[in-house]
Amino acid sequence: MKNYSIYSLYDFVKKPALFTTWSAAHYSSGLLAKKFISSNKKARLLHILYEMKDLYISVIKKKNLNPNLPDEFIQNSILNSIGDQLCYELGLQTNIDIDLQVTTLILLTIGVIASPKLPNDPHWNFKIWYNRG
Repeated sequence: MKNYSIYSLYDFVKKPALFTTWSAAHYSSGLLAKKFISSNKKARLLHILYEMKDLYISVIKKKNLNPNLPDEFIQNSILNSIGDQLCYELGLQTNIDIDLQVTTLILLTIGVIASPKLPNDPHWNFKIWYNRG
């Protein structure tokens, strides 16, 4: 039985997803970076550093803050970071000239679609993360 998915609303280290709803935000970020960062190499490096920060915070920092934190609360898998980087790269390579307002609207729409359950979802509830155990 596979322990990963190609697409899911959520990504966890124990059940990784290559793509999530937020993958579209990474694609849009690639479009924006193409417009505002002088070279693709610099833009790519910045996004790789961003993904490394996600992995560090998710896997190392959260576990150190609360050693009793269940594994299902550890998000941002390596597989998802690869998927996010692929989407970002696709945005960098897309040959369309996109307006800043259009990209902002896309990112806001993605945020609204991706986060309706956040306030009640235990995976996003910081009080549960840090007070458990």
